[in-house]
Amino acid sequence: MALFIVNRYFGADPSGPSLEPQGSKENDIIHTLNLKAKRKKKEHASGTGELTNHAPQQQDMENHAMEGIEGLSSSFNDAVSLEDSKGAVGSAERKLQKNKVQKKPRERKKLKKETSETEGFTILGEATAAKRLKVARVLPDWLAHPTVIGEDLEADQLIVEDLLGLHPQLVKRLKSNNIHTFFPVQRVVIPALLASFQSWHYPPRDVCVSAPTGSGKTLAYVLPLVQVLKTRVVQRIQALVVLPVQDLAIQVYKVFVEYTKGTRLRTVVLVGQHLFHQEQKSLVATGPRGDYQSLADIVVTTPGRLVDHIENTPGFTLKHLRFLVIDEADRIMNETKGNWLERLEKDFFVSQDGIPIERRQMLTVASLAAGRRHLRKLLFSATLSQNPEKLEELKLFQPQLFTVLSPKDTMTAIDGESTGIEGSFVGKYTTPKELKEYRLRCEESVKPLVIKYLLLTLGWKSVLCFTNTRRAAHRLCLLLRSLAPDIRVGEFSSALKKEERKGILKLFANGDTDVLVSTDAMARGMDIPDIQYVISYDVPTFLKTYIHRVGRTARAGREGTAVSLVSPSDLMAFQIMMKTAGKESSVEDMYVDEEELQSSEEAYHEALAQLKNALQAERVTEKKRVFPVKKKARQQIGRDKRLKVKAH
Repeated sequence: MALFIVNRYFGADPSGPSLEPQGSKENDIIHTLNLKAKRKKKEHASGTGELTNHAPQQQDMENHAMEGIEGLSSSFNDAVSLEDSKGAVGSAERKLQKNKVQKKPRERKKLKKETSETEGFTILGEATAAKRLKVARVLPDWLAHPTVIGEDLEADQLIVEDLLGLHPQLVKRLKSNNIHTFFPVQRVVIPALLASFQSWHYPPRDVCVSAPTGSGKTLAYVLPLVQVLKTRVVQRIQALVVLPVQDLAIQVYKVFVEYTKGTRLRTVVLVGQHLFHQEQKSLVATGPRGDYQSLADIVVTTPGRLVDHIENTPGFTLKHLRFLVIDEADRIMNETKGNWLERLEKDFFVSQDGIPIERRQMLTVASLAAGRRHLRKLLFSATLSQNPEKLEELKLFQPQLFTVLSPKDTMTAIDGESTGIEGSFVGKYTTPKELKEYRLRCEESVKPLVIKYLLLTLGWKSVLCFTNTRRAAHRLCLLLRSLAPDIRVGEFSSALKKEERKGILKLFANGDTDVLVSTDAMARGMDIPDIQYVISYDVPTFLKTYIHRVGRTARAGREGTAVSLVSPSDLMAFQIMMKTAGKESSVEDMYVDEEELQSSEEAYHEALAQLKNALQAERVTEKKRVFPVKKKARQQIGRDKRLKVKAH
């Protein structure tokens, strides 16, 4: 629009031919417009200012242009019968466009700038390019203003006897397990949960806890739940704990079993560890009158297995549920198996007679009592999501966030924002204070030699090494066994059977394995004591994965070391990841002796040749195992076709 106005009303070169149209009527109109423009200019002479630094010819052209604009803006409503002058004006436009094309680009830009700065006049349609402002993320108030917990385990510890409100029986059980002090997360979260359980006048707030791995989050919800449920009269499912993977669910189940000893509470785990009908028998029994009776108070499960039992186990109901614990909440929120949360809430909001509460037609005392039922949600994670859409799906009730933040990181940048700025999520990527993080830059081809150097030359033991894929884990395991026969190497991945994984973890926990090569199946929640070193053979794709990997060491106040092997192609991505987590200064560089690596080149080439032969032998074995199955299947298909032909 701005260009259109300039082309039409900025006049032509005074030295050129006249733009005045022929005929007395057109001359009168233009003469009247010019007179009014001059009069208007005199009235606003004090506000227009002077244009300087121009040649005389260019100054005359600009004055003539401004006269046309002023006359048009002041007399537009009074002008009539301008249709007859369109031809002359169109001719002027073409003449002016020709002159503007001949102008130098620099002069045209300068003219537009100075004209737009003239005070007292507004050119309609003129737009100035402005830098696009960055849209700042605005978090909900409960995320922006959490309850901050210190991470200093020595200064913030609390003796178990000094925790107010904790039952003496649980204190005795803690001491029998050699636990004499509470960690900072436990010291803050346990009293908060116990106090909220005593409120009966209004529904208690949901709780979210974001704390580093190994900070004691499991006990922070196990102890309060056991204490509030141990006085129950009728056995019903009142607490449900949902975890993302089977191994982690079994680990939490064992903690519940330990602290429910001496009570009437019974905990059941549903993860596919046993046959489905065996799990059904552990959940529900048939009473003498043919009705169903619950056999569990606390259920620990995974999302998929939970949906299976809701849909296929007669008598299994969650309508008496009081507490829903979601451990590793950020990963659980991404679970889509059977839309487990929606299915759970549908089963929960059912009245005693089986009719959904929202479908009741009559207002009764029973319906009012059922309408006041509240499902308390407790979320725990080392990397709690701040995605509004994900959090909205959980339907949290006035949530309260507890997060761990070290004093030195009070103003550390998190997600590009300073924690001192309102709307930032403090403590999202906090790691234990006792953790030392290193970056070791090397070529991709020499990474196995670097691991050999760390294990043999530096004498590292109890090492957990992460890769991004199962194939990479298997190849690295075979290569290390050939490259350094003195190193006891183990392999852990989801490709192994459950019994195999249990045996491997037992050997590693007992110190019979020097290095365990694993995929990210070991990155979340698994608590193996005395892991001293964590090596990221492959740089993880996501920052959350990195946080969970390094969290396998430096647990429960013990010191630990995490090293990331970064190739040149991964360097930029790793630096961005550390900047996002606010760890630019905390991650130091580590170096290896290049001469030591070069001395192992010959052995390295021999190990690569052995790896090639081993992989080829595995492929042959796999073909021999699979071929008879495929052959039998083809024979069955052939028989089916012959029977079909005979039938016709």
